[in-house]
Amino acid sequence: MSETNTENKKTATERLEILENTVNNIIQAVQPLANMAQDLMALREAVKLLNNKLDAVVKCTNAGTPLTDENLGQVMTDNNAKDLQDKVTKMVSDGLLAATDTIGADSFVVINEQDTDGKVVNPRMQFLLSALQNEEIRGKLDGAKVGANIPVGDKGGSLNVLEAYNIVAPQAPAAPEATAADAQASDPATEAASAPATDAATAATTETATA
Repeated sequence: MSETNTENKKTATERLEILENTVNNIIQAVQPLANMAQDLMALREAVKLLNNKLDAVVKCTNAGTPLTDENLGQVMTDNNAKDLQDKVTKMVSDGLLAATDTIGADSFVVINEQDTDGKVVNPRMQFLLSALQNEEIRGKLDGAKVGANIPVGDKGGSLNVLEAYNIVAPQAPAAPEATAADAQASDPATEAASAPATDAATAATTETATA
């Protein structure tokens, strides 16, 4: 009996088992690559943290500031805040964000956090409002003005709205001018031009200056 005839006589269960085994083999082959990617991401974050700490040591040393955990931590936080600010500046420069004075449901938001004494405990957090998991805070931010102070939590802390931006969708290329014949042949009900809204701003998750 030929192999082809044998394959044809396999039951549905046998075929599913073969398919399952094939899929499992593929997963086992790909898994090491996925693990390697995760390891590389972790390594990148570790190098970034080390670089930030070394920069903090240099800055504190040059300024004659004692190399305490508190002083180093403050400089590292300031460095992180500057990096986050630079990201937003670039997105504005690239035309991905446009400043607004009122937060909307899909706005990109920049805030800081204060404790009960008014001390800033996190100088910069930035995120797409629609991606924020905390529904209570998302509701309080929606509609808030830049410069607003928003009480949160039960311990008297608050959030300050530093900046707000609208996402700028990429513009679709201009269509060539239609002729009379083109206009008669086209069906407007089936034609639409829409630009994709995915970009660096919409993909951003919550970013914060503090560790």
